[in-house]
Amino acid sequence: MDLRDYLRMVGRGWSTVLLITAISVGLAVAYVALAPKRYETSTVLFVSANEPRTIDDLQQGNQFSTSAVTTYAEIIDSATVLGPVATQLRPQSNADELGVAVWAIVPTETTLINVTASADSPQRAAAIANAVAGTASRVVPALVTDETNRPLVRFQQTRPAVEPTIAISPNVHRTIGLSLIVGLCLGFGATIVAQSLDTRIRQAADVHKLTEVPLLAVLSSFRRGQRGGLVARDDPPMGEAFRTLRTNLRSLDAKERRSLVCAAVADDRDGAQVATNLAWSLAAAGRRVLLVDLDMRQSTVGDLLGMKAGIGLADILMGRVDMAEAIRATRDSHLRVILSGTLQANPSDLLSDAATTRVLRRMEQENDVVILHAPPLLTYTDAAAVSGAAGGALLTVTAGRTKANELSTALTTLTNVWAKPVGVVLTGARRSELGRSAGTGYTRQVPPTGRAPSRPKTPQPVNSSTGNRAERHTPAFAGRHASNRIPQPSPGARPRPPAGRV
Repeated sequence: MDLRDYLRMVGRGWSTVLLITAISVGLAVAYVALAPKRYETSTVLFVSANEPRTIDDLQQGNQFSTSAVTTYAEIIDSATVLGPVATQLRPQSNADELGVAVWAIVPTETTLINVTASADSPQRAAAIANAVAGTASRVVPALVTDETNRPLVRFQQTRPAVEPTIAISPNVHRTIGLSLIVGLCLGFGATIVAQSLDTRIRQAADVHKLTEVPLLAVLSSFRRGQRGGLVARDDPPMGEAFRTLRTNLRSLDAKERRSLVCAAVADDRDGAQVATNLAWSLAAAGRRVLLVDLDMRQSTVGDLLGMKAGIGLADILMGRVDMAEAIRATRDSHLRVILSGTLQANPSDLLSDAATTRVLRRMEQENDVVILHAPPLLTYTDAAAVSGAAGGALLTVTAGRTKANELSTALTTLTNVWAKPVGVVLTGARRSELGRSAGTGYTRQVPPTGRAPSRPKTPQPVNSSTGNRAERHTPAFAGRHASNRIPQPSPGARPRPPAGRV
């Protein structure tokens, strides 16, 4: 993956990034609000010789103070000084507790001692620091005396401790800043991991990576108001997209089957829309089109066209009516429809009968193109039962819903029943994908040796965004598609089922 792939992942998972970052910052704010506050203040002690009598005494006293000032700082940190301080404080404390809250530091090459104290309130921190300074000024000189018990050093508090106004712990700015950085890192990491593990197909590039079956069209999402009519007729952008699909699909040669099964891979959200609008688009180009609804569990096509349920394909296959009686006319004289007919509990049993192939052959003889809408390929076996006898199968993939393994399984299922995967239609794509990703697939002829030729330099499908290229009614569904991902049976592997068997 390159940088653009990661940016797309972050773009799709920006809500996750914001959520994790908000949680991290919220926890930091709660910690800052609830954590106990610690305040810190310091006082400075100056160590010098005590009442020198001569210049030599002053020099010796200063040298002694300089060399021993580190020792004096250690004494301040000990119970010798902290013990008396603990008894003076209110409330009283003990030397061990003060040993943690008080520390003395000697700046380099000085006779100064910085005494720092910390506490849970600014008043107590200042009281502890000043009390330690006062006690050290009395106790330490008494430990350093001459033969007459006269102190040799003197401690002076040059800067008393004052009450601090800002708590040193927790550090608000640092805590919230770190939580923001940690939240962003965790959010980006979680998004990239989740997107990497997510195998749903989201864009045209995902289809090209999975299979060499050509991507014939990229459609935007069908709006709620469009799900009850013909968008190819009523919506100009969608109409152009279906004209692109019509051009890329091309019509059948006389020697080929003129029927096409349109089925969604797993999600039937837009399956009927693709079949119905494709049939209308082909009819608008002057082709004699017969639209057949294979979904005998519900009359999906009839709902889209506003037709009431009645006799249909199920009744034809059961011998109740003749095919001519079940055909219904539409506003377009070139488009006729056969609904699913009487609802069936197990329509795959009926569609697997040899009568289905005979009826399909008659439909192909009387029409230029036969569009068969079937329920999802992986949900029901209806599409697989008919695809082997039809001229090909057009699969519908819903962006953000269909998974990669579902598309691969669907293509393998078609191969197992000797069906020809003509192409893929991606629906529900984002606006950035429209008009630039469709038509980049290609079809290849498989020679008798079973070895696929090189990819043609100029792909046959066209793109709706490239202009108004004239459509040619050249042979479509030509040749069996060869893929290096979905194994295709070699010509001598096993004989194709004879006509009449599905």
